[in-house]
Amino acid sequence: MKYCLDTTALAIHVFEEDGAETVQHLLSDLENDICVSALSLLELGMLLKKQGAAAKVPTYWETYEEMFDIVAVDMQIVQASWKLREQIKTRLPLSQAIVAATAQIHGATLVHNDPLLSQLPTRSISQLRLGK
Repeated sequence: MKYCLDTTALAIHVFEEDGAETVQHLLSDLENDICVSALSLLELGMLLKKQGAAAKVPTYWETYEEMFDIVAVDMQIVQASWKLREQIKTRLPLSQAIVAATAQIHGATLVHNDPLLSQLPTRSISQLRLGK
């Protein structure tokens, strides 16, 4: 299977929060193909800094770069982000739209714990909601 981890999934994994076992299971299955938007790595770095762990950011980036296919934002993702933002009635922040579009473009199931992303129609994007 192909999965795309969003920032909340990465944070759940790093901080060992509710849902970390699910993320670890996905990572442990060698049949799975995992991608991450480069934007999610930046957001993870910001979360680590906020937690007083800025010194660990390069280590996490290096580790995740080896583990995942890191996807840069390109024009195809920009266009898909626009379309996704148009599909829901509430405001979908740009970063979430980009990550969701990354999953959509790569034919991956979006792994997250974000109530806003849960509002995206399942016909548009396959989702696995972590945690609660």
